[in-house]
This record gives sequence, C-alpha cells and structure tokens, in this order.
Amino acid sequence: MSSPGKRRRTRAVPRPPSLPPSPEAAPRANLTESDWRALVELVAQVADRRASHPSEAIYELVEGCGQLVGAVSITATMAIRRRGAAAADPLLGFRPLRSLVSGPGRVRQEQILDEWTALPSNYVEDPMTQRVVAGTGTLRTMTRRQVIDDQSFAGTPAARLLEQFGHTDRMVGARPLHPDVECYLILDRAAPPDFGERERAFVTELLLVSRAPFERWVRAHGLFPDQSPLSPRETEVLGLLLRGLSEKEAADRLSLTVGSTHQYVVSVYRKLGVCSHRELMSRGLCAPEIPRP
Repeated sequence: MSSPGKRRRTRAVPRPPSLPPSPEAAPRANLTESDWRALVELVAQVADRRASHPSEAIYELVEGCGQLVGAVSITATMAIRRRGAAAADPLLGFRPLRSLVSGPGRVRQEQILDEWTALPSNYVEDPMTQRVVAGTGTLRTMTRRQVIDDQSFAGTPAARLLEQFGHTDRMVGARPLHPDVECYLILDRAAPPDFGERERAFVTELLLVSRAPFERWVRAHGLFPDQSPLSPRETEVLGLLLRGLSEKEAADRLSLTVGSTHQYVVSVYRKLGVCSHRELMSRGLCAPEIPRP
C-alpha cells in the first residue's frame, strides 16, 4: 500500500513501435489524450494478471478494447503458417488454429465460428482475410470497407457470417509474433456508425504494446515454432507447477507416481527450453489450458 500523499506511478505505453506498422495502420494523431489514458490503464490491467489463465488475460484485453472502440464482439485468433503450402495459396500457408470470442452470446458465436472455419474455402477465398495476410510481418489494422465495397461483399461467406451474428461492420487488426505466427483481432459492430480512423488507431496502438499476453497465449498451447506441443497430461503438470506446486504435490493431485510425474516435468522443461522450476516461474508464463483436439 502506498504512503499517504504519494502518487501512484502511471505505466507508460512504449513508444516508438517495436516493429514497422504497415500503411494500413492508422496514425496516432487520431487518438485523444483520453484515448491514451484508457489504453495505458487497459494494458496495465492485463499486465497485472500474470498468475491468471492466459486465455483470461486475452479475454480481458479484447473485452476492454471492445468497450473502448464500440465493438459489440471481438474475436482473438492465433494463426500459424504451415510449411509446404502451395505457392498459389492466397493465405501464404497461414491457417487459424485457436479463437476466443468476447461479447454477448460468446459460446454460441464460438460454435458458429468453429463450424465456419471448418470449411477452409470460407476464409481462404475471403478478400479481407487475403488482404490481412498479405501484410504478414507488419502490424496492420483495416476496416472492411477499406478492403471491399458493399456490393462486392454481399453474398460472400464472410457477409453471411456477419448476418448470422447480426453484425453490420468489421475491422481487423494483426499482430505478428514470429514469421510463422500471428494473432488477429476481429472486431464487429451491430449498428452504425461504421468503424473509423480513431478506432483503427486505438487497435493499432493496443496491438503494438500487447506482444506479451499474445505470446503467452500462443506458448500455452505449445504452438510457437521453437516449441514442441505439450500433451494434455504435460499441460496439466505445467499448470500445477506454475501454481507453485512441487513435483510430489503435483503427483498427488494427478494421482500419479512421483517417478511418472518427474518424467512429465522433464519433458515440459525440455519443450519450454528451461532447466528448473525457478527458471520456469521467471518466464512469467500463465497456467495453460488443455488444447482442443
């Protein structure tokens, strides 16, 4: 607790950007002083959730962003580039692997989205998805109307998806984490006005300073290129270790022998590139979830 009369320090948003924004990243001049304060508070709030589940941190980030830019729904998606993709692949080998939805009816929306992405042609042939992926390696944010006009958009799989959700406008932001790993924020509105330059600028700046929670989210699923995916049991063991349990305590919790648990711990350390429990904890990782099959 701070002493009376002492001011609490405000965390600053890092500037300049740590990676080159594309021409499709809105300029900072569109943001007000109030926008900057809201951005700093949101980033600090998410940073304080070091001990929480990585998906909870991402959920808090996107939910806060949605409230600040007037989005009724935001979907956070991690996409991985698959090696060996055809040269003519319009998405350069990138495919969505995990998504998290914030907003009313999120469970139903996630089910609909899972069904929609199960048919690759829905997004592989989508002009907006193609435009987003074309800028791989740069931070970019764009609105649907910057990419495709109303007449051309009508009747596309993406348009039908928006209609199914009851949404009328869309904006997408992309945050590269690695040449083969990106995270996308897909923001929807259900009523006018459409997204503008102020909203684009806010999402751009948020993505610039949010590498850590997105990277923890991806790493918790074992999907970074320098990782081998964790098995469901290894994921359980990692979660217990990150909550401070010893190997023996983890073994008791999972009804395993100490020897079996130790082998899982060794495998987790090897896959995450650490040598000890202390080093694991120092990484600032969050207790992970078991990946979907």
